[in-house]
Amino acid sequence: MFKFHYLDANCLVKLVVVEAGSKELHDHCEKQGLICATTNFCFYEALGVLKTKWVQKNRADHISEETYLAACEELCALVEDGKIQIEEVAIHDRESFNESEKITKKYKIDLSDSFQLVSIKRGMLAQLKTPITPELISEDRGVHKAAIGEGLKVMRISELNQA
Repeated sequence: MFKFHYLDANCLVKLVVVEAGSKELHDHCEKQGLICATTNFCFYEALGVLKTKWVQKNRADHISEETYLAACEELCALVEDGKIQIEEVAIHDRESFNESEKITKKYKIDLSDSFQLVSIKRGMLAQLKTPITPELISEDRGVHKAAIGEGLKVMRISELNQA
């Protein structure tokens, strides 16, 4: 049986920069029968996080230019090699935007995170009507709470061994 996991931006960064949880997540994503996906927004957000880690030299998790470029290249390679699927979704769709806005207001999370949840609820897997239930992997407490509140399956990296 296949498993389908959506990765948020934080998890995408952990796949290409060594941080707490990186090894566990990387090992998990290498498992047979596991399909990993992300939204286009999370992909671009991850690139922005990598840029911030590089540009802001006073950060405790600052990375060098060489590490920044290598991490961005690796992230793109994960998509190009088919290890991570990108679900292209349009936020300009009025219905998706309205639902995302409601989630943002209800759970006090940003619109990008809300849109990710809407994408999971309405995305490719939901449209296929398969018995496979997608799970979101996120370390963000607000997203975790909102996902549960919206009836979605969500887990933290520390829970991957139990999956």
